[in-house]
Amino acid sequence: MITLLIINIQRRRRLERERRRTTAALAQADRYRQIVLKFSSRFINLPLNQIESALADAMQEIGSFFDADRCHLFEYEFEHGTASLRYEWCAEGVEPQANKLQQLPIDRFPGWLERHGRGEPVVVAEREQAPDPSWPSC
Repeated sequence: MITLLIINIQRRRRLERERRRTTAALAQADRYRQIVLKFSSRFINLPLNQIESALADAMQEIGSFFDADRCHLFEYEFEHGTASLRYEWCAEGVEPQANKLQQLPIDRFPGWLERHGRGEPVVVAEREQAPDPSWPSC
């Protein structure tokens, strides 16, 4: 009888930890959606001369939200089969990579086109997950 009680307590603790993690993940997803909605509505009627400033603000907020070292916005150049970094935000003390990430062959980014086509971001959580070994170190 005592053994069953201990097992139930352990199970309840595990389920409670899982519930807290799920609740935290849902709250974070909701905060991210709020950020995206805020910037989406801001960009709708934004004058052309304010786009770069608004992009810098958006990238800083998104990068900070994810506690990232950097946030990149690439432009695909399909006629040349390349992608180039157009906008970059870096956390304090992080070296910019804009001059190193130009005219990269699109085939270096397997799966990225499909994800971007669905409106999804690509997150490279660790250096080892970069597209290939020649990717500039962060």
